[in-house]
Amino acid sequence: MTRICQDIKDFLSPSRTFTPVPPLLPTCPNPTADTVMYTGIHSITADTLALILRRKINPSGGVEIYDCRNAYEHDGGHIATAINCPTVDALMYWVFELPDRTFPVDACIVLHCEHSCVRGPARARQVRCRAVEDGTRIPQLYILQGGYAAFHRTHPSLCEGGYTRCREDDDHHVGEGKARPEPLTRLSLDLDPGKRRSLDMSVDRPPSRRSVGAATPRRLFDIDGDAF
Repeated sequence: MTRICQDIKDFLSPSRTFTPVPPLLPTCPNPTADTVMYTGIHSITADTLALILRRKINPSGGVEIYDCRNAYEHDGGHIATAINCPTVDALMYWVFELPDRTFPVDACIVLHCEHSCVRGPARARQVRCRAVEDGTRIPQLYILQGGYAAFHRTHPSLCEGGYTRCREDDDHHVGEGKARPEPLTRLSLDLDPGKRRSLDMSVDRPPSRRSVGAATPRRLFDIDGDAF
C-alpha cells in the first residue's frame, strides 16, 4: 500500500521540504505545474528531452523517463527508453522499492502523461511526498511540458510506435488536454486520478438567503449610533 501525505502542509512546512537547488536541466514555465502543489518540481520542453535522448544534453547521473499513461496508451506508442508506470504503486516500486535501487547524485527523473496536465504532475508530487515522508533522497523531478502528445508531434523519430489517445470513457482522461487540472482538495491531493474524489463543501449546508430570495436582516442605527 503506497503511503501518502495526509496534508499538503506536511511537506510544504520549512522543516519537511526539500532545499531548493539549481536545476540540472534547462527548464521552462508550465502553467499546470507552476502552482503551490508542485513548487520545486521543474518542467522541461519536448526539445530539451529530445536533446537528452540524442545525448547532446547528458547529465552525469543520467535521466530516467516515466510514462504515467495507461498501459494501452503506452503500448500504442511511447518515448524511447520510457518506463510505463500506469499506477501509483508501479511508480513507487520503480523509484523507491526496486531491489538494490540507488540513484547517482546528479540523476534526473522526467514524468509525463498524455498532455502532462493531470497524471504526470500529480505523480511527480506523489513521488516527492513519499520521499519527504521516508527521508529519502531522490533525483530532481521534471515534468515534460505538453506530455507525450507534444513530444510525438515534434519528435516522432524518438518515439516507438504511434500515438494512442486516452479513451473518453477512461477515468484517467478527466482533465487531460485542459489548461489546468481539475481542482484538487486537501483530502484528494494524493489519490490516484482514477480514484480521486471531490470534497463537496455544500453537503449538509443550508441554502443561503440569497439563493432562496430572502432579504438579509439589517440593523438600523440612529444618528447617535444606537440600534433601534
